[in-house]
Amino acid sequence: MNVVFLIICVMHRVKRMVCSFFGPIRTVIPWATNLYTETLISRVQARFHDEFWGFWMLGGMSGGGMGFIFDPSAKPAALKELGNIMLQTKRDMEFSLPFAMDPVVFDYRVNDHGTVAELVKDDVGDGANVTQATRNREESSILGPDLDELLREQEFDKEAQEQIRSDLRNGTIGLAKNRLSPESELEDVTADDVIVIDEDSISKDTRARGQAALASGKVAVVTLAAGVGSRWTQGAGVVKALHPYCCIGGKHRTFLDVHLAKNRRVSSEVGTPVPHVFTTSWMTDAPIASYVESLDEQPHDIPIYVSKGRSIGLRMVPMVRDLKFLWEEQSQQRLDEQAEKVRDSIHSALMGWAKENGEGADYADNVPKQCLCPVGHWYELPNLLLNGTLAKLLKERPQLTTLMLHNIDTIGADVDAAILGKFLETGSTLAYEVVPRCIDDMGGGLCRVDGKPRLVEGLALPSEDDELKFS
Repeated sequence: MNVVFLIICVMHRVKRMVCSFFGPIRTVIPWATNLYTETLISRVQARFHDEFWGFWMLGGMSGGGMGFIFDPSAKPAALKELGNIMLQTKRDMEFSLPFAMDPVVFDYRVNDHGTVAELVKDDVGDGANVTQATRNREESSILGPDLDELLREQEFDKEAQEQIRSDLRNGTIGLAKNRLSPESELEDVTADDVIVIDEDSISKDTRARGQAALASGKVAVVTLAAGVGSRWTQGAGVVKALHPYCCIGGKHRTFLDVHLAKNRRVSSEVGTPVPHVFTTSWMTDAPIASYVESLDEQPHDIPIYVSKGRSIGLRMVPMVRDLKFLWEEQSQQRLDEQAEKVRDSIHSALMGWAKENGEGADYADNVPKQCLCPVGHWYELPNLLLNGTLAKLLKERPQLTTLMLHNIDTIGADVDAAILGKFLETGSTLAYEVVPRCIDDMGGGLCRVDGKPRLVEGLALPSEDDELKFS
């Protein structure tokens, strides 16, 4: 009876812990869980049913460890299968969530000795060879294809690379060239430079014009999804578009999910599916294409296109003049005397390295993937031409005239009929949506440069104080 009573008490306590986790803890502390944790729990529950009693968290989310509690009769099977479930779940999500290592299963039991170890005296020669072979395979997997193979796969443009190198070495381009002249006249934009979007500026006719364009199939959405890692992923190098950054309606959602949901809403409102293009890079194309194909709620009535990146850059050894400009002309935090000496020594060593390896030379002294560099958002429109996505769009939608382009983590971006109608009224070829700056906003903005409205990066401003002029 005592054993039975103890089991009932354990089951009751575990049930209360699980309810607390999915109730107040998950609600008040959203980061106490993630998609991996909840998928793992769901898959274990589906496999073991009532024999899986519950779990407890050891240190926060799955990264800190989880304790799985089973009916004693199911423990042998659980020990065999839990590791496979954990590993397969990790494999399914390793492009969207960061993992430091493959998950492992520890079998704990209460004992009177604490943590102990035993010396194994068996011959481990063959085991050492297997371990080394495993290491070699892992290193090969990490390194991936060699640099030349990667460049061929990405159709690397050697002529463009040589032109960039020539411009870099002769001073046509460089960090200093990105900065506006100190003589530039910088001032805030005027009322004539912007179109204010509010209830007073949007008429019924304006909104109707935007709705008509959407309903007649003249509009498509282009979402930039070539990046990996960001503040959303805490810097981890996973595919940003597939990162489950929030929980809505009790389900973890990726950036891609959210943008498709908004598209479905707009398409439903206007009665016409709005084509949606996701642009990718060599780092994100395969995972995103696979994810789109596997969507459980595939919106068959919404055409989805994956525009594969066809442009890639190869890093170059920096120019010493650019390093000096970065360290001497840009704002730097002032350190104490000894720390300043250390930093100066590092700067000196890096400049010496640049001279020794050849300023402007191709940088190939690293893992191949670290030698490549993204070429930027500007190339996404040429990519639409190079990979045939735009041609396919126009073939299927010959009436297409307008593209709404936004970054994958610009959550507020939407195909708003009112804004679209206002844009169409202006007859402009290109427009940017901007918002008023807050007092602590930094990084550039909309301003007038020598009398002409421009979007200016913060690093291009002659002085940090210039940002205070912008509204």
